[in-house]
Amino acid sequence: MWISLLAKGCTIPLEYCKIGFKTFIVSGGPFWFLTALFLAKIIFRIWLELLSKLKIVSGRLYIIYTTIFCLVLYIIGCICLKNNVFNVWRFEHALVLTIFLFVGQLLKRYNFKKLYLHSGVVYVISIFCFNIFGWKIPYVTARFNIDIEHIITFMILAVFGTMLVLYIAKRIMANMLIEYFGKNSLIVYTLHISVMYLVLNVGINVLGIAIVGSKYFALLILCLIILLLKILAWLFNLKYFSFLQGKFNLKK
Repeated sequence: MWISLLAKGCTIPLEYCKIGFKTFIVSGGPFWFLTALFLAKIIFRIWLELLSKLKIVSGRLYIIYTTIFCLVLYIIGCICLKNNVFNVWRFEHALVLTIFLFVGQLLKRYNFKKLYLHSGVVYVISIFCFNIFGWKIPYVTARFNIDIEHIITFMILAVFGTMLVLYIAKRIMANMLIEYFGKNSLIVYTLHISVMYLVLNVGINVLGIAIVGSKYFALLILCLIILLLKILAWLFNLKYFSFLQGKFNLKK
């Protein structure tokens, strides 16, 4: 957000403080999914600690209790989002999405790999049917498009779609380019728009709007963005700045 403000030519320190307070302290940052995942992991960890004290760490009771717990959170989150309750630090998104941590745990704990391809086929057919018949496709982004009655279709599309991605990923052999972008996906995703704005603003101020609007300059912009993201990826992976990605090398 600060990079975007800088690209607009803002030189007032108070504006940087205001937008920093509003976007981070109040809403948890411009990337809703990082904040929601952070809170969801905390919620799920507390639940696991509680079950651990009750000596329930696996088995049928664990699955039943955790399913009920996650569904209750989901319903509460849906109600809050639908009624426009103040969504400080995206806690409502976290309530809705905690169930996916549980699903991920089950996929890791039990061997469902043989079902990945079949689930992917169901996903593709489902998406086709939803579009053909004009059914509402439930989704969660910064905006919210889910009702409580859509929980089944939401879970099917989200989980089966993820299983399809995992299946495809397993079928791809080693690829250095894909691995590089995978390792630096957080940097690329969170910074590419701000870097693009910065490059565009500098280009307009230096070269003028006519040149910036040409197709050749569009190719130049793409190359510049890739180069700058490459430099930022190198910088943020240094041990002095890796904490910005949540990476900590703490010596015991």
